[in-house]
Amino acid sequence: MSGRLASEYSAWKKLQQIYDSEHSKLVLKDLFAQDPERFSKFSKEYNSTHGPSTTLLLDFSKNLITPEILKTLLDLAKEADVESFRDKMFAGEHINTSEDRAVLHIALRNFGGFKIAEAGADEVSGVLSHIKEFTEAVRSGAWKGYTGKTINTIVNIGIGGSDLGPVMVTEALKPYAKRDLTAHFVSNIDGTHLAETLRLCDPETTLFIIATKTFTTQEAITNAESARDWFLGTAKDKAHVA
Repeated sequence: MSGRLASEYSAWKKLQQIYDSEHSKLVLKDLFAQDPERFSKFSKEYNSTHGPSTTLLLDFSKNLITPEILKTLLDLAKEADVESFRDKMFAGEHINTSEDRAVLHIALRNFGGFKIAEAGADEVSGVLSHIKEFTEAVRSGAWKGYTGKTINTIVNIGIGGSDLGPVMVTEALKPYAKRDLTAHFVSNIDGTHLAETLRLCDPETTLFIIATKTFTTQEAITNAESARDWFLGTAKDKAHVA
């Protein structure tokens, strides 16, 4: 956080010493057998006080930790000044030094009403409402393709987190998915990835999502332009294509 390497912190060095001397001896089933109260000691429950009623359970009892390891990890967080940077993040300070901007992930979860001065933070609520409206329109069939047919295929074009994030969410929420919607994810700059995906798509019923933070990521833009060219080249009624 402060520009120092993690290995330079004294707490890190202590953790390394503990690992070198104890890691081969730490067996999870033995740790539970030695301490019947292990779960209660190494777990925390959080109940929300703002917004929807939510309970979160953090269970780290099933990690290879001991009281000494946990204490040293907390010492490392304090030595690295994590709490200070946490507070700066919530205050909207520009802790992203490479881009000189605030880290606004927290604005998406701003149920507590804390103030973030960074431009755009106050627009999150409206954008989330718009996302909900649009996604429900696609799922219900109200939002249709350019010829009036119902959307049945979605192609997400992105790279890095703009690919892995949507894939993760799609897999995690699959039990709740609308089963007549097929999702594809294109991230490879190799044109074969997109070409093979498009072979499975009908331009009349396909929705493309271009996922990028800045719209300057070359891989995403190249694939997006290729998808656009495919769509314009295969659409049967170009008069309806914007």
